[in-house]
Amino acid sequence: MSKKPVFLLDTCLAAHLYNPLIKATRTLLERLHVEVLRPKTQPCCGLVAFNAGYFAVAKEMAKRFISTFWDQEYPIVIPSGSCAAMVRHHYKSLFKAEPLWEEKVHTLAKRTFELTEFLSTRMEFPLSLRMEGRVLFHPSCQALRLLQIHQQPIELLSKIRGIEPVGDGFRAEGWDRCCGFGGLFHLKYPEISKAMRDSKLELMERQDPQIIVGIDMGCLLHLKRGLKERASKIRVMHMAELLLEAGR
Repeated sequence: MSKKPVFLLDTCLAAHLYNPLIKATRTLLERLHVEVLRPKTQPCCGLVAFNAGYFAVAKEMAKRFISTFWDQEYPIVIPSGSCAAMVRHHYKSLFKAEPLWEEKVHTLAKRTFELTEFLSTRMEFPLSLRMEGRVLFHPSCQALRLLQIHQQPIELLSKIRGIEPVGDGFRAEGWDRCCGFGGLFHLKYPEISKAMRDSKLELMERQDPQIIVGIDMGCLLHLKRGLKERASKIRVMHMAELLLEAGR
C-alpha cells in the first residue's frame, strides 16, 4: 500500500510542554499508512503573539509558517484546533489588502487540517480499535467556534469498541463551555481561569468519567492540573494518544 505524505506540525506547546503528543500523533499516522514529513525547523503559527496583540510579530511568524510549507502541496496536519484555527481563520485578518499573501493564505488554509478532522474526513480508518472505560469528550473553544470541529472527534470515539460514552454522546452538561485556559488568558487572569476550570470540572465529574479526552493540549494540561489538585484519578488524554492506545 502506497503511503500518503502529510506534513505534521508539532505545535509549540507540545514541543515544550508535552512531547509525548508529537510521538503519539506521528505513530498513529504511520499506522494508518501515512508518510509523516516534519520540517527540520518547526515554525510557530504565531497564535500566542496574535492573542497578545503583537500583530506585526504574528505576521512575520505567519510568513515563516507559509514559506515552510509552500513548496509542497501535501496536507498539513496539526494536533491542535487552536493552531489550525490560527492558520485557517486568523491569517486572513493579518494579510488583508496584500493580494500576494492573501492568495497564499487562502491556498494554505485549504491544505490545513486539525488531526481528528483529517482522520474523519480525509482518511479511511482501518485500525481495529478497542478500549475499556467511561469516556467524556472536551471540545476546545477555537476548534468548536471557528472550525466547527465537534462531531468529528465523536465519530472517531464511536469507532472504539468497549468504551462507554458518558453524558449525552460523550458530552457532559455545559460541554461547550470554555475550560478557562485560553492561552495567555490563564496567565494574565489566573483566578478567573481557575474558577472557569473548576466549574467545568464539576460538571464533568458529575458524569463519573474515567477518561477525559480532547484535541487541544493546552486545555487538557489545564484540566489535568485541576484534577491533580482535586486528587482525582480521572485520566486526561489527547485524541491521538487515546486512538493509539485503542489500536494496540
